Amino acid sequence: IYATVFALAPSNHDVNTIWAGSDDGKIHITQNGGKKWKDITPKDLPKYSRVSIIEESKFNPGTLYIAANRYQVDDREPYVFKTTDYGKTWKKLGNDLPMEPVNVLREDPKSSSILYIGTDGGAYASVDGGASFMQFTNNLPIAVPVHDMVIQERENEIVLGTHGRSLYIGKLDLIQKMVTKEAK
Repeated sequence: IYATVFALAPSNHDVNTIWAGSDDGKIHITQNGGKKWKDITPKDLPKYSRVSIIEESKFNPGTLYIAANRYQVDDREPYVFKTTDYGKTWKKLGNDLPMEPVNVLREDPKSSSILYIGTDGGAYASVDGGASFMQFTNNLPIAVPVHDMVIQERENEIVLGTHGRSLYIGKLDLIQKMVTKEAK
């Protein structure tokens, strides 16, 4: 219906590769600088989902994470997917996340097994590549919508942009310890 590119990510590994996601639930890739695009949409991503974020792995070429939401059609399910083969196959992540739209996803700059997610109800981290997620607070108010994240590797911090609660800055090592401890 809309067909607007909503998320775009140039590759960290190849100047000719660009990933694109639209507000009608399509994911496309070009591997020749935009001359030809291929639809690589996950089969399990419902029609008319809005692709809110695309995050390519800094560690592994061909690995991409996407998050999409469907709150416009009264669907609050979290839609998070990962591919490791340039979109030929996809795996759904976040099956243990609450029924909240996912707004942002970031990969840790030091480890591909650590992921951070921001939803309409808070922030979550995974230390097992997205197999499971745990909410982290560390002085972040519970149930605050998190719409963006920036990882400041040099300062070992994560900066969260929230809706209505300003910015939050947390120490990555404290969050990782908390999530790892709770996972055990």
